[in-house]
Amino acid sequence: MKYRTPDGKIGYASPGLVPEGATVESSDYRPDGRLSRRPRSERAVTPSKQRTSPPKPEAVKEARAQALSEERTRAEWAGKARIAKRELATAERNYETWQTRCGGKDPHHSLYELPPGCTTVEKGRLDAALQELEEKRYWVEDGLFDACRLSDECLPGYIR
Repeated sequence: MKYRTPDGKIGYASPGLVPEGATVESSDYRPDGRLSRRPRSERAVTPSKQRTSPPKPEAVKEARAQALSEERTRAEWAGKARIAKRELATAERNYETWQTRCGGKDPHHSLYELPPGCTTVEKGRLDAALQELEEKRYWVEDGLFDACRLSDECLPGYIR
């Protein structure tokens, strides 16, 4: 297939290998002429085309281990961010529940009943829920980024 990329470059590929965003210009494209190989004596050997030895297995293993370690770290910090957001949502629901129980927001009572108000236990739980909400909000908005910044193995993009 003959295709054109958004930046105007023309390329050729098998039907399943056309890059995303490319426009197919011809699905049954066949090049004119044929490919031929020059004899080895005619080929020019330039320094950039000199054969290089394949990478050593130890180097390949080390590079792969490094890539896996980085991916594991990225997944770990992304997981921390997801957990922090989930805990923040739970803290918000908990605070709204105690606020409702104390008659602050949308009490579930009839028109002629007075809101029951808070007992000292409920007031203590409301205050604890508010403090937890503030802590979780700080952790999601600033604390997690600070912890990532101070860590040697985390980059800010890992938790976004």
